[in-house]
Amino acid sequence: MTRSHRYGAAYSSTVEARRPLAQIVANRRWQKRLTPFPHVIARDVFVPAVAAEIQEAVGRVLADDGMGPITRYDASGWSFPPDIDWPLRLFTTRAWHDLISTAVDATTIAYVSGAIHHHEVGGESGRPHNDLNPVYFAEAEPRDGMVLLDGDQVDLKTGATRDEGVAVRRTTRAVSILYYAANPPWHPGDGGETGLYERRTDPVARPAVRVPPINNSLVAFACTPNSFHSFISNRVSPRTSITMWLHAADRDPMARWGEPSLELWRESPRIEG
Repeated sequence: MTRSHRYGAAYSSTVEARRPLAQIVANRRWQKRLTPFPHVIARDVFVPAVAAEIQEAVGRVLADDGMGPITRYDASGWSFPPDIDWPLRLFTTRAWHDLISTAVDATTIAYVSGAIHHHEVGGESGRPHNDLNPVYFAEAEPRDGMVLLDGDQVDLKTGATRDEGVAVRRTTRAVSILYYAANPPWHPGDGGETGLYERRTDPVARPAVRVPPINNSLVAFACTPNSFHSFISNRVSPRTSITMWLHAADRDPMARWGEPSLELWRESPRIEG
């Protein structure tokens, strides 16, 4: 994914999204389902004014050609910069981090990756996969009620640093979140859903659960060896989501499921010890 800093302070005039999270989350009756693996679905997540601010901010990124191709994926992306401002900054607050971690019953640390993902009409379906990947961050302490974003100092897949003296922390993705925004009205048959699967080998067009890309809704789940999911081709309209990952201490998943359970990137270094 490409990274741009043009969308930080330039879009800092929002008001509603700066309110405490407890005041802007509209729907607290999130549905927790167990099939094909535990996941949470929520509609009407934010109050209408905040949802509109988020949609406008996402639309500006799309309109201003801020997106870049995502490697090995038929979509474009724009990664959250470390100086991201409101309203998208609310997704990097500790309050949002803790709300999602609690909802999916995951133990996480204050490191987050976030991006806007966009599929043009006819985007190629992905394949069932889990997100149990190792990810590298620059070691730092969170401040001002925020969590830490992956940044320009460390390559998130390899841990390579761009400057000497940067301390690196290895983590593992612990929670996946897709919040849908800036999409046209969705109807059954349009495609563009997020599919959830029982097995990695399931046909991508036949998921156990289809999550439609309805604006101001989300799906979230803990990253496990069995949390298989995929994008399903969109036949009628573009599909856009804010896609995020919360992270765990690097040894926690290995202690729970064993090192072979990790989904290493092609670029990943060998995990020692």
